[in-house]
Amino acid sequence: MAGKRSTRSLPTRKRVRCRNRGAGSLAPIRSAHLQVWSGRLFLWPGRALYIGPAADTTPHAHHAVQLCLGLDGPFRLRRIRGASWHQCHFALIEADCTHQLDGCGRQLALLYLDPESEEGRAVGAIALTAGFCLLPTRNLFELREGFARCADASASPHTAARMADALVETIAPVERTRTVEPRVARFLQSLRRSSGLPMAAGDAARLVGLSSSRFQHLFRESVGIPFRRYLLWLRLVAAVERIASGCSLTEAAHDARFSYSAHLSRTFRRMFGLSPSALARVSKFVQAAEKPLS
Repeated sequence: MAGKRSTRSLPTRKRVRCRNRGAGSLAPIRSAHLQVWSGRLFLWPGRALYIGPAADTTPHAHHAVQLCLGLDGPFRLRRIRGASWHQCHFALIEADCTHQLDGCGRQLALLYLDPESEEGRAVGAIALTAGFCLLPTRNLFELREGFARCADASASPHTAARMADALVETIAPVERTRTVEPRVARFLQSLRRSSGLPMAAGDAARLVGLSSSRFQHLFRESVGIPFRRYLLWLRLVAAVERIASGCSLTEAAHDARFSYSAHLSRTFRRMFGLSPSALARVSKFVQAAEKPLS
């Protein structure tokens, strides 16, 4: 039951039901010092993590699977405007599910996972066709302190990545001791040394002496996300870095190899349900994480 500790283990492929416990009476926090959505944003290929204050959103959908954790109190969630609110501390929202989240001005950790990544598929499978489910609180309360520390400016992207790993492992354990195929490892090493964005799959494959289809197969097995999705996330990371440094949306889109600013905006909104222009308004609080995945 949301807001109470459960004695049951977290499910792996079963919908979790939770009753609505007075959600309509949950009062938002009001503070003259609180700038909503002014937290920190970390981006890696295949995942993004926002930690900070959150308010009400309009009903929206995004392609990423989303895990929501209330760090200093409950938040509210519902499917569509006019539906009953669910008050909860932890929730899972599946890909492309229309929903409305009201953070009530409290501190939240919002983890977005690409649904085509290995961990995105594992976590998304829990919701099945429910749209979203409220997660029991056992084991998850222990993670709140670690996520709260990541809101501090001194917290590194590596620390935030470890917390994201811990959350995914708690919800849906994913095998992480994979062996990276040597030719994929060689490509990733060359990518780290490069100052630009990676090329198309065919060019990357030729660089390591493989056919395009074989390279993409080995890449997904080694990294856990399709190459084309990995490339898209790197471009989004690059765009966020440009926006955070003060570039215009047009400049950020061009530098990240989007056709134009509207293309970047559509892609960003499709993935996260948020426009990059909204992100730009609080860009001084945004930190793009190191890339790429190892």
